[in-house]
Amino acid sequence: MSKKKHSLREYESLRALILTGTTTAAAKKLGTSQSAVSRAIAQLEEKTGEILFERKAGRMLATSNAMKINQSLEPLFDSLSKIDQQIWLSPQQEEVLRIGTTPTFAHRFIQKLIPTFLREHPNYRISFEICTSNILLSAIAEQRLDIGITDTQNYHAGVDMTPFLSSYAMCIIPADHRLSQKKIITPIDLAGENYIALIRRLSSRNIIDQVFRSAGVEPQITIETATSISAAIFVQEGLGVTLINPFPIAKSLDDRVVLKPFEPKIEHHSCFVTSSVKPLNSAGRSFQEHIKKHCDDFHFRN
Repeated sequence: MSKKKHSLREYESLRALILTGTTTAAAKKLGTSQSAVSRAIAQLEEKTGEILFERKAGRMLATSNAMKINQSLEPLFDSLSKIDQQIWLSPQQEEVLRIGTTPTFAHRFIQKLIPTFLREHPNYRISFEICTSNILLSAIAEQRLDIGITDTQNYHAGVDMTPFLSSYAMCIIPADHRLSQKKIITPIDLAGENYIALIRRLSSRNIIDQVFRSAGVEPQITIETATSISAAIFVQEGLGVTLINPFPIAKSLDDRVVLKPFEPKIEHHSCFVTSSVKPLNSAGRSFQEHIKKHCDDFHFRN
C-alpha cells in the first residue's frame, strides 16, 4: 500500500476555500480552475477520511476537521509567506506588523501613534498602507495585512470586526452659521442648507440618507467627497454643513467650525479588522492595546 503524500496544492485549496467560501472564488485566489480546487479538496478528504466542507445556501462551510487542519498549517504557511516576501529577521528583530487603514484614520490618528508604538517596541517593524475600506477588508481577508482600522459597517467574509470605540455622528457647521447657536441639530434644521455628503459607496452615507428620508428631508448636496477629512475642510471653507463621525478628526478642527450633536443618533463603531482564520501575532496584539490606551481622552465617545 502506497504512503499518502502531503500536497501543498491541496492545503492551499483548503485554506483558500475556508477563506472565500466558494470553489469559484478559491480558484480565482489561487489562479487555477474551479475543478482543480474541487479535485484537491476531494483528494484531501480521501486522505484524511474526514468530511472537510458542507454545502449550505450556495457556500462551502468548513467543518471542525477542516479548521483543525488549517490551524496546524499556520506555521508552514507563515514560513512560506516570509520566504515569498523576502522578510529576513535578524535575532534582534521580532515580527513585522502589516497595518492598513482608511485615509481619515491614517492622517488624523494612526500616523501619530506609530512613532510612539515603535519607541515602546523598538524591535518591531511596521509596514503601513492607506486604502479604501473595501480594499482594506479584502487585504485582511487575504492575509496581505495583519490588522486594519476602520469605521465601515460593511461585512466581508474572512474578517473579524472588533469595536474599540463608539461615537455618535455630529453636525459640523461654520462658526458664523445661523445653526451654530442651536444645541441639537435635526434633519429638519438642515432642509435647504448646502450639504457636503460622503460618496454613496460608503456605508455611513447610506445610513445618513435613510435618516433624511425618514424625516422627509432631501439634502441640498453641493459636494460629494470620499473622506471625512475633506468634508470637514469644505465646511471650514464655508461651503456648507456635514454629518460625520467625529472620531478621530474632531481634535484637528479649527475655530472656523463648531460641532453639534445630531438627532436621531447615528452610532459609529471604530473597529480593529483582523483575519477570522489566522490568529493575530503578538505585535498586532500590542498595537491594539496601544491604540486603545490613546483613545481614553476622546471627548465625543459614546
